[in-house]
Amino acid sequence: MQLIQSIDNAILLFIQEHLRSGFVNAVMIFFSAIGTLGLIWIAAGIAMLITKKYRRTGIVLLVCLAATWVLNDLVIKTLIQRPRPYLSLHELSILVPRRNDFSFPSGHTSTSFACAFVMARMNGRRWAWVYIIAAMIALSRLFVGIHYPSDVLAGALFGTLSAAVISVLALRLPFFRKSDHKSEE
Repeated sequence: MQLIQSIDNAILLFIQEHLRSGFVNAVMIFFSAIGTLGLIWIAAGIAMLITKKYRRTGIVLLVCLAATWVLNDLVIKTLIQRPRPYLSLHELSILVPRRNDFSFPSGHTSTSFACAFVMARMNGRRWAWVYIIAAMIALSRLFVGIHYPSDVLAGALFGTLSAAVISVLALRLPFFRKSDHKSEE
């Protein structure tokens, strides 16, 4: 654990000292903000619900988003209770307001990767571009100083795994069977 903590600290301080600048800061703060409360993913899910072609994806996306958030933020974070980096790494300045919750795993990252997984899995490779948004949200959390790299990595893995399990289970329900929705394909 000491080695992971040292690597985490070194990466955050490298980002702060060598990568931050006015424009880049603004871009990263933007990506961090759109990941807050899963707003971008909620908006995407609602937009998909409106269209017949993507309604199934929208429903599964919103279910995965909610389930991933509950498991990540209410269960895992509460069990692990890892403090935010700025609480122990005093040289680190943050670009967003302080948070009162725990750090591990990153909720922004887990929900973003869960939603990207659902969108790409259910709609094919042409939707893989949503992983760029998920990755930018994940990287933004390091950049603004609110998460350790290991928090973000764990969030990406957890979000992908939870979405894979939840989407497989959801798609087994009679409501989601492809044969019932041939006109949507």
